[in-house]
Amino acid sequence: GLRLLRLMRMVRIFKYCPELMTVVRGLGSALRAIVVICVFLSVIIYFCGVFFRILLESTDLGNKKFDTVPSAMGTLLLDCTLSGAKGVHLIRDAYKEGLFYALFLLLFVLLSGITIMGTLTGLLVQTVRTVADVEKEEQTIRRMTQQIDEVWEYISTHGAASDTYITSSELHHLAEDPQLGKTLRDMDIDPDSLGSVSSFVLEEHGWRMSLPEFKRMLLDLRGKNVAKVRDHVETRKFISAQIQQAILRSSDSAFAQTTTSSKSH
Repeated sequence: GLRLLRLMRMVRIFKYCPELMTVVRGLGSALRAIVVICVFLSVIIYFCGVFFRILLESTDLGNKKFDTVPSAMGTLLLDCTLSGAKGVHLIRDAYKEGLFYALFLLLFVLLSGITIMGTLTGLLVQTVRTVADVEKEEQTIRRMTQQIDEVWEYISTHGAASDTYITSSELHHLAEDPQLGKTLRDMDIDPDSLGSVSSFVLEEHGWRMSLPEFKRMLLDLRGKNVAKVRDHVETRKFISAQIQQAILRSSDSAFAQTTTSSKSH
């Protein structure tokens, strides 16, 4: 019981070494793909074991390393696939028996020891990297959520009309305030970009924005975000709105000039 308890204490190492936990989660995420690759490799080793058992049946190498199918499979697995020498000694022994024997073994090494095992290694590396990126993104979002709550509290305590929503003037103040601007830059958000799209975003939300909507807007405005189809649609809407506003301003200006000229006459 005490030994088991001491063993359980080793779990604490995951708390002090989060990178190790990331590797474990990566292995768990790639477990299905690992099983598929291992089954595929086992099938290849089985068929190649039968092939080499028949091919090398009357040779000294066959009698020594490939006398049975299980023995041939063990030789291909241990000496060619998992061995650090990648079957070099076995290929040399096969070359003494005949050139074609060595070529067939070399093809097996290229297929199993290099291609499939390399694929497995690349899969594990990519999966662990993806899990690490996801965990880093989750930590970033949690940190940004706390900062956004602080920004919201700062706005609420500095002359906000309400503590449940934010208005256009308050959002413009957020983009122009130096202290809040520094906080926004720490979150990888450009205050100038926030000021330029604030009117468009607020118009979509009825000229007021709740805390969840405010969080979503700031998370979408991060500089490292990858553009998606929704972002392109929003960009088209923003450009259309700007064009319509420009047309309205030019129409009003032309109407004012016409009115002024008619009055002067």
